[in-house]
Amino acid sequence: MSAHVEMTNLRQFPGGYEQLSIRCSLGEDSFGMPLPVQFVSGPVAITPLRVVDEQARSVTFRMDRWQVLHTQRRQLLPLVVPGMAAAARIAHLFQDDPGISWEADAVEIEAWASAWAARANAARGGEQDGPSR
Repeated sequence: MSAHVEMTNLRQFPGGYEQLSIRCSLGEDSFGMPLPVQFVSGPVAITPLRVVDEQARSVTFRMDRWQVLHTQRRQLLPLVVPGMAAAARIAHLFQDDPGISWEADAVEIEAWASAWAARANAARGGEQDGPSR
């Protein structure tokens, strides 16, 4: 089964649009480039893991590893998971959990991510990527 996923780098908000981009440094050079995202709900999106390889002077988007991003806050959940669907589920779980929010401090968000990874590992009997550093 094949799929085509249209990624965007535009975020709509009341009154206009914003282009989402990232800055990557490779040695002494710096590059700005569009950030590919797939919106899940409101300003929350999923994005492929970005890997910067200074040795090879390359930037790679890993389509097999995904992260959850709050586009207004420019904040990632500290999790990297295999697959878009898993990342979208995590985005919804995080947003629907009354015990946590994007406004929580980094320690609370890290604890939520660690607890999710522990539950996922126990349920699946395998390793999920835990909190990213």
